[in-house]
Amino acid sequence: MKLNLSVQIFASLVLSVVVGLVLGDGAIGPVKTWVAPVGTMFINLIKMMIVPVVLCSLVVGMTSMGDLKKLGRIGMKTVGFYMVTTAIAIVIGFAVASVVQPGIGMALPGEAAPKVKEAPTIMQVFVNMIPTNPIASMAKADILPVIIFSLFLGAGIISVGGSRSKLLINLFDAGAEVCYKIIAMIMRLAPIGVFCLLLPVVVQNGPKVLLPLLSVIIAMAIGCTIHAVCVYSSVAAVVGHMSPVRFFRGMAEAMVIAFTTCSSAG
Repeated sequence: MKLNLSVQIFASLVLSVVVGLVLGDGAIGPVKTWVAPVGTMFINLIKMMIVPVVLCSLVVGMTSMGDLKKLGRIGMKTVGFYMVTTAIAIVIGFAVASVVQPGIGMALPGEAAPKVKEAPTIMQVFVNMIPTNPIASMAKADILPVIIFSLFLGAGIISVGGSRSKLLINLFDAGAEVCYKIIAMIMRLAPIGVFCLLLPVVVQNGPKVLLPLLSVIIAMAIGCTIHAVCVYSSVAAVVGHMSPVRFFRGMAEAMVIAFTTCSSAG
C-alpha cells in the first residue's frame, strides 16, 4: 500500500530522530559531509520555484478577470489578505510564546548575540511594497514586491488586449502549468529532504538539546493549529465558499513540508 506523502514526511521526521540518536555525535563528520548537503539541495529546490510559481499563477489569475476595475479590487484584496493574515500570525506567535515560553533550559552555543533590526514604520512597509527593480526583488525572493509587480503586469496585459495580450496570457498560463509539474516532482523528494535536514540536527545536538527543544516544537504546533483552525478555516468557508476539510486535504503536503523544514518557502 502506497503511503500518503504527508504520512511519508512525518515518518521521515520520526526516522531522522531515531537514526540520529542511534548514531550519536560521533557521526557528525560524515553526516555533515554527505547528508546535510542533500537537505540543503531540497530547500534550494523549493526556493527555486517560489518566484516563478507566484509570478505566473498571479498573472494568470489576474488576466482571467478580464476587467481592470475588477482586477483592481482583487489586487487590493490580495495585498490586504497577505498583510492581515501575516499580522494575525505574528500576534498568535507572540501569544503562544508568552504562554508556553519555549526554549527554557536550552542553551545553544553562539559567538555573539544577534543584532535585532528595528521594525519599519507602516509607511516604510508600503514604500517597500513597490519594487524599484522587479528582477532584483525576484532574485531576493521578496514576495510582496513580486505580488505587486504581478498585479501591475496582469493589468498591463489586460490593457493591451487583442492577439498580443492573448500571446502573453498563453505564455504565463503554460509557465504556471510547468511550475506546477516541477513542484510535484520536488514534492516526491520531500521525505528524503526532511530526513536529510533533521538528521544532522539530531546527531549534533543529541537528547540533551532535543528535549528542551520539544517545547519549541509544541509551541510552533499550537500556533500553527490555532492559525489554521481560526484563520484558514474561516477564510476557506466564508471567502472561498469551500469546505475547510477539502482545503486542508489539498494543502496538507505543503503545510507538512513547511512545518518539518521550518521554512516559509515550504
